[in-house]
Amino acid sequence: MECANMQLDADTIAASLLHDTMEDCGVSNKELANKFGPHAAFLVEGVSKLGSVRYNDTQRKVESLRKMFLAFAKDIRVVLIKLADRLHNMRTLQYVHPDKHRRIALETLEIYAPIAYRLGMGSIKGELEDLAFPVVYPEEYAFVKKEVDKRSPEGEQYLREEVKPVLLEALAAQGVQPLSIDYRKKHLYSLWKKLLRCDMDMARITDLLAMRIVVSDIESCYR
Repeated sequence: MECANMQLDADTIAASLLHDTMEDCGVSNKELANKFGPHAAFLVEGVSKLGSVRYNDTQRKVESLRKMFLAFAKDIRVVLIKLADRLHNMRTLQYVHPDKHRRIALETLEIYAPIAYRLGMGSIKGELEDLAFPVVYPEEYAFVKKEVDKRSPEGEQYLREEVKPVLLEALAAQGVQPLSIDYRKKHLYSLWKKLLRCDMDMARITDLLAMRIVVSDIESCYR
């Protein structure tokens, strides 16, 4: 589903559905190529090879591991399939044996989320981090979530009642008609990392909430 949402090509969609067949079902590359074409088979084989790149707690050179991950993938679509697969794995982590939870979540924070960020996939990066955060750092997650839940209602009310009317007036004066204006909370893991840089002082966090304005064309966006 995630690969379809990315609007990837048919071979990539097929490979995303078949990505476990070589490793888990003993299906050969030749069989896949005969039934689904050589391009889909190539991508499935690439995803299987990336499965050998593992993170463990003793791995100190994380940056080298990220580079190795990208180097293994001769086609960027292989990385996209792996990111989509990892996102699905994190969304369904409760069905994995508890002994594996922390390793998978830590691997997600250290390897997968940074790669998604480098590829400009901010929404996937944010969701991967927020799904892994409570598993790897449960106490820190509980603290941040409590603070956000406590402060968000007042902030949303301020944006809605004080800022939005002024913003709409300013946009209208420039002839810009927004398609939508909504609010987003800062991702919890991102907030926690920022708190670490701010001595855990929530008063120094000025972007806990933000307004997102969607317009119809690029010119209006710049205006």
